[in-house]
Amino acid sequence: ELANAFSPAVADGGFLLGASAAGSFGAGMGRTVVPLLAVTGLGATPFEVGVLVAAQTVAFVVIGLPAGAIVDRLRKRRMMIAMDLLRLSLGLTLLGLWLAGLLGTGLLIALVALTGCASVFFDVAAMAYLSELVGRAGLGPANGSLQGVSSATSVGAPAAAGGLVTVIGAALTAAGSALGYAISAVLLSRIRHCEPGTEARPWRLVLADTRDGLRWAVGLRTGRAFTLCTTGVNLALAARAAVLVIFLLELGFDPVEIGIATAASGAGGVLAAVGPARGGARGCARLLLWTQAPAVLVPLAAGSGAAALLLVCLGMAVSSYGATRYNLAQLTMGQLACPPGMLGAVSASNRFLVWLTLPVGGLIGGTLATYLPVAAVLWVTTAVQLASALPLLRRRERQGGA
Repeated sequence: ELANAFSPAVADGGFLLGASAAGSFGAGMGRTVVPLLAVTGLGATPFEVGVLVAAQTVAFVVIGLPAGAIVDRLRKRRMMIAMDLLRLSLGLTLLGLWLAGLLGTGLLIALVALTGCASVFFDVAAMAYLSELVGRAGLGPANGSLQGVSSATSVGAPAAAGGLVTVIGAALTAAGSALGYAISAVLLSRIRHCEPGTEARPWRLVLADTRDGLRWAVGLRTGRAFTLCTTGVNLALAARAAVLVIFLLELGFDPVEIGIATAASGAGGVLAAVGPARGGARGCARLLLWTQAPAVLVPLAAGSGAAALLLVCLGMAVSSYGATRYNLAQLTMGQLACPPGMLGAVSASNRFLVWLTLPVGGLIGGTLATYLPVAAVLWVTTAVQLASALPLLRRRERQGGA
């Protein structure tokens, strides 16, 4: 069924899907094991670990916008392969520095930041290339398939990383996670699709094209409604993530139960990839309202035990399901509406807006938790999740009155 999502390019779609799975798995392992390496192997301070975690995503904010205009000027598949090989080289460099006794926290942060830069260009190129590979009719199912792969690896990769660390150590596991990029590059090289030539636009216009991509992403009335909605949901989810572990510890959950609760969120994302992504402001508003409402089950949980764990898992799984389905719908709508020559710039703008809200939401959650009980913070985030559907509801009313 996943292969059919990429029809008629079934084989090419399978290679792209496999490359996405391998790359996502390697990246997921890296995000888990690198902080462990910093603490256990290099004696990093809490501040240095914070900088390291920020370095994993800061590239999306720093170079995320111009990356799209750059990708639009180059062959997407070649760009993806080059970024896979660069990330592989950085992983092997990490291993070499570790074996030579030269790896320090500063070098580790630099390697992580460079890997993040490569990931930005890879991800933006992949979003633009997907439309060329499967055609407009196949975008919805293809996005669902790729989202399912991403959600599945978000569950399996951390567990695999944790298991490998206990067997071969953090340094070898961090380097081994880069093998996923090698597999991704090999699979991408097997794609036979003949990519059309790119428009010969002067490089001096990169900043102008970046501005146009951002304007296109948020300039249309419906685009603004989706942007406001997405920003609200992401802020709320990031704020919840910042205090969730503290809340679960206060309930008396042990590490295994916390892991189960976290996995429930990933499982919701996997289920969301099944079936077509329904677009439109009306469908997205309704979807958010009925799927984000069960998020109230999380702060309602009281005490430890199976009942509390069930409430938390159910609330997180349904909330993640709804957020993922919404993201698939708005992503597909944006790709269908965007001019082909601007896919990279528009995709980069959307990712920039999404990633920008995540650290801000985390800071908001942590700040609120210093003045309010953690359960109260979760009630606030739930209210914001529900209120985020209002821009789309207003858009629906205008459409209905038209």
